[in-house]
Amino acid sequence: MSKLIEWAPVVRDTNGSYAHPDLPAIDYGDVENVKKWLQSHGLLMQMVWMESDAPAMFDSYGDGDPCAIASWQPASPAGDDWFLLALHESEDGPVAWFARRAPVAQ
Repeated sequence: MSKLIEWAPVVRDTNGSYAHPDLPAIDYGDVENVKKWLQSHGLLMQMVWMESDAPAMFDSYGDGDPCAIASWQPASPAGDDWFLLALHESEDGPVAWFARRAPVAQ
């Protein structure tokens, strides 16, 4: 297994985007490579979409508000040990990627 990826301080850029410091430069739309990377690091991932997490903010984003993403504080998924892996724009709107350690099979 590669380096153990864990929580890191979230330092967002001026647009509000964030990538975990151990997340390689990755094409967010390349689902197969993202899945392989997650699996190689023993991680589960869950996406949180601005549209469902903060509908009013999503409306502002859709209206061209340049501060909408920077103001969004996405809610962590239910359960323990989730950490922010990435926060970025996508074709479907702003999305936050949360990750946590996958359970080890016994």
